[in-house]
Amino acid sequence: MDAIITKYHASNVKGARISASVSTRRVYVPYPYEFDGWRCHAVAARALLKAVGLPEDTKLIVGEMKNGYVFVRENWSISTGSE
Repeated sequence: MDAIITKYHASNVKGARISASVSTRRVYVPYPYEFDGWRCHAVAARALLKAVGLPEDTKLIVGEMKNGYVFVRENWSISTGSE
């Protein structure tokens, strides 16, 4: 699984939402006003985990980007091909 990218979307029609996407999968969740900052985006990231069949309690590491956040699994690793 690649990194999960989240973004905030403001809309007068559909209301504020957050999208979470990985590869070709994307989910939208209503903006969770009970949280703030990256925690709002974590709600969307966890919804995406559920949508792709991964446990919602998967440990994620979060990083801030210019237009949102990025989440990666804690045990994610990159193969260097030299093993």
